[in-house]
Amino acid sequence: QSRRGEIAGYLDSFSRYGNVVVLHNLTGPKETYYPSMKFPIAEGANQGFFDHFMKEAMRRGCAILFSYHWVPETYLDMWRFPVKKQISQAKTVIRELYQLYSNYDSMAGFYSYWEPGDTAELPYYEQTLNYVKKLDEGLNRISTIFILN
Repeated sequence: QSRRGEIAGYLDSFSRYGNVVVLHNLTGPKETYYPSMKFPIAEGANQGFFDHFMKEAMRRGCAILFSYHWVPETYLDMWRFPVKKQISQAKTVIRELYQLYSNYDSMAGFYSYWEPGDTAELPYYEQTLNYVKKLDEGLNRISTIFILN
């Protein structure tokens, strides 16, 4: 089955029960999986994938949240405490995704995540989520925090 067929099948099945999908892990070490103008694009990344996903989601009444992150040097760097460089990169990712996909009605907003989960001391959340709000106040700004015991 083709990737387009897989997407349609997934959304056909999912949309019977749910209506919000999070597109997660859009960046990896030194590259993105979407057509970035700033960062290298992953080898084998299908440049039409997200456009197709957004169209198919829109047809089924599903809302899409884009998970965002900076573009780390290594997988271990994905989990470092975000400082100025990571915040700047995350804002670039947000801006590019917004420019590429905000024309779709299915774009509902942005989703962030962090471990271990203390948002009180993370300027990352404040600055990136406020940046989303600055781009478009109507977008959802969602965060999931993994609380470790």
